[in-house]
Amino acid sequence: MTHALPKSTRYDPPTVANTYCALCILLMLEEDYSERLDKEEMMKYLKKCQTGDGGFKSIVDINEQPFGDGDLRQTYMACCIRSMLKYEGGENDIAIDLIEKYIKNQVVFDGGIGIGESHAGYGF
Repeated sequence: MTHALPKSTRYDPPTVANTYCALCILLMLEEDYSERLDKEEMMKYLKKCQTGDGGFKSIVDINEQPFGDGDLRQTYMACCIRSMLKYEGGENDIAIDLIEKYIKNQVVFDGGIGIGESHAGYGF
């Protein structure tokens, strides 16, 4: 087996986008996932995706550091995940105060929201 990965390798880590989409699908199917999903573990991972400026990256790397795409889309999805899980705070909560600052720092010269220029997709 020349291509075998060590058992400790996380070959396919969860992503913010995939988690968001999975929860959206469960909601569309009117699935009651409130007791079947481990909210604390999901929020623990989401918290690791948050950067020091309040934004989010799409995954965490092998060193458990935020990695990947990082813009308002990730932040939007992270906030939606928290809401869909009906997470009301705790040791694994994301830093809401930093998120607010992060979003306010994305307002650009014309009053829109974006990184460097306004972007309609970031104005969810």
